[in-house]
Amino acid sequence: MPDLVVVVPNLNGASFLLDTLTAVGPAAGGLSHETVVVDNGSTDGSADLVRREMPGVRVIANPDNRGFAVACNQGGRAVNSRYVLLLNSDVALPPGSLARMAAAMDANPDVGALTPTLIWPDGRLQGAKLPRRHRGDLVPLPVVPGTCLMARREALDAVGWLDERFFFYNEDLDLSIRLRKARWRIVCIRSVRVPHVDGRSTRADLEIRARAMFEGYRGGLLLVRKHHPWAAGVAHLGIRAYLHAQTLRLWFKRATGSALSDRDLALATCLPLARAGLDIPGSRQAGNARESVPAATGEGSR
Repeated sequence: MPDLVVVVPNLNGASFLLDTLTAVGPAAGGLSHETVVVDNGSTDGSADLVRREMPGVRVIANPDNRGFAVACNQGGRAVNSRYVLLLNSDVALPPGSLARMAAAMDANPDVGALTPTLIWPDGRLQGAKLPRRHRGDLVPLPVVPGTCLMARREALDAVGWLDERFFFYNEDLDLSIRLRKARWRIVCIRSVRVPHVDGRSTRADLEIRARAMFEGYRGGLLLVRKHHPWAAGVAHLGIRAYLHAQTLRLWFKRATGSALSDRDLALATCLPLARAGLDIPGSRQAGNARESVPAATGEGSR
């Protein structure tokens, strides 16, 4: 049994995927590990590129885009390791980082999932600042991001892995909630700093960005319905009110001749699909709306 399986979901990441994979070995140090790329129907030849340039990496090639959660579960279950690392294809792992993360898991058997401190390439902290009142290296978190998440296989088996109803976004929030309910600690290791080029692929393609927005709204409703069903009605009304306000904002910008940003253009593509598909996530109506949306990114760049 290897110590670690590194799972990298991929969709059209040929321009940066090899850099991420090349860094895995030095990051693992003395850990026994295997790397699995789960390709979600890429059209840029990235799966063949990995097979050709990195023959030691296992490639699971899906014929179409099955989403981030499905890809992570596929890769994680393909290798029977002690730990599972979910890794975005735009993360640059420093040497020794995975070995230090695994050592922290070894020393703390009640930790179910752990994330490094994610930073921008220029060194700035990515996301919320860690609370200073925790002086140790392991800082408790309410949520661990799926960007670079090391999980104990025992914990994943106990809670049922990622919920595959979440296509893209919110699956890490759901997993964190279930781990905490099952009495597993989830933490950040403060001393391990890992650069992440946030949302590289979702920003690059208008249709992918629109689908990512839609899945964020849909997954948010599913998350509330799953864990806080008493608030589902309020959440639904709130999101629909927000979408209505965004529709009016875009109409006003067009009416006044104001230029639309890339985000505005993606939102304009997302809005009619979201209005049609957000009534009941998982229902036939929502499913039909999803089929009409362009294929989303599956490598988890956020």
